[in-house]
Amino acid sequence: MVAHCAFHGASETASFENPRLYGTSATAEFAYRLRSAEGAKPDSSSEDDGILHGLPSTLEELDAPGISKHTDSRGMYTELQLPPNFGPGSVLVVRTRLVDFKPNLDWKIRTCADEVVAKLSLGALNAALFRCDAEERDVIGDGVYNVPGLGSLSYCGIQGWITHLEHIIPNNDLGHPLCGHLRQGNWALDFVSKRLHKYARVYPQLDDLAEWFDERWALVKRVPNFMVPRYFALTMHTAYRALVRRALSLMPGDIVGRSRFTNQLALTSVQMMGYVNSAGLRPTSSAGDCSMSAGLPHFSTHHMRCWGRDVFIALEGLLLVTGRFDEARDHILAFGSTLKHGLIPNLLDSGRFPRYNARDATWFWLQAVQTYCMLSPEGLKLLDTPVERRFPDGEAFVHWDSDAAYSKSSTVADLIHEIMQRHAQGISFREWNAGSALDSQMRDEGFNVDISVDFASTG
Repeated sequence: MVAHCAFHGASETASFENPRLYGTSATAEFAYRLRSAEGAKPDSSSEDDGILHGLPSTLEELDAPGISKHTDSRGMYTELQLPPNFGPGSVLVVRTRLVDFKPNLDWKIRTCADEVVAKLSLGALNAALFRCDAEERDVIGDGVYNVPGLGSLSYCGIQGWITHLEHIIPNNDLGHPLCGHLRQGNWALDFVSKRLHKYARVYPQLDDLAEWFDERWALVKRVPNFMVPRYFALTMHTAYRALVRRALSLMPGDIVGRSRFTNQLALTSVQMMGYVNSAGLRPTSSAGDCSMSAGLPHFSTHHMRCWGRDVFIALEGLLLVTGRFDEARDHILAFGSTLKHGLIPNLLDSGRFPRYNARDATWFWLQAVQTYCMLSPEGLKLLDTPVERRFPDGEAFVHWDSDAAYSKSSTVADLIHEIMQRHAQGISFREWNAGSALDSQMRDEGFNVDISVDFASTG
């Protein structure tokens, strides 16, 4: 139905764009206009009878609309040419039929989602579900999606869309900017699958998920544009639930799965652990090796991603209680390998140029070692694990790619003993490469580190 409402002051000569009905054929049913007399007023004799009588008017039959079929980049559409006298108070009705529409599309969209995600690792799930703008640019060179009238999504992955769909779906908010954007074109659909194809260079199994989307988008692109928001939401929600189920199945911790709340907390582990080119745990980390972000989006790449303090405060909640013992062990050993001056670094920087400007990072690392030994199947055997030392003598700086780097090993137990001994003896050094190039906000004396224990007062 198309209507031209007769508001006060409505123009008789107002022009309208001809309506386009995509993926739809149409046949005319009727067209009428309700025309009131010039200066007409309601009958005053009936104004108090409790009934709205309206204005004295006549019903005028209009010519049938012109109907023509066309095709553009969005597919086939039917265009309605409004009658020339389609003024205020006019209405026309056409009977419509969807063209080339598959009535079993709902069923098709819901199929095979669990199968295509069944081989995804937690690193691949991080890429599919999350990724802030800086992480995305670091790995595949693209950023988050920007929806006109809404702004940039929080995440490049499916969670970025679900955040808005969780409001749209229960409220049937078809006036939401995202729904309007989906009706205007297929850009969002293409973005979802294309980024997954790019990530397949790091996680090849994501190609299966990308192709799953490609197959469904090919069908969704054939439905009328006014139905695209519905099928976009159905497809994204189907994939999201399958990805969440897969993620939870890979985290066998005792707490995961106890409730919806703990499931949501467990997904934070997937959110904060991901691969970036510029910030591995070691100078030559392999593609796909995950590192923990100290906080998104600000601490996501390069030397600002992995902080000793933040990683080991969060290690128990993100990795140990979720059963991700291998990743927890990897973080413990990577930071332990950079022990220098008896300190665990505050900024890891992949072990290239770690910075030792935090006292508490060392103690949080020690606590993480203890908690790991208590909770992991490996237990106290971790203490016998050899760790290649980034700085062989624990004091002098050597470049990460020199022959001296990683030329000496110590066990985790040896590292613990060294930390205690160095603190007992006292620690005094000036940060390597001290100056504005290292920290433009710090005064010169701030680069001097002096740590001692007052045994006389402490006993």
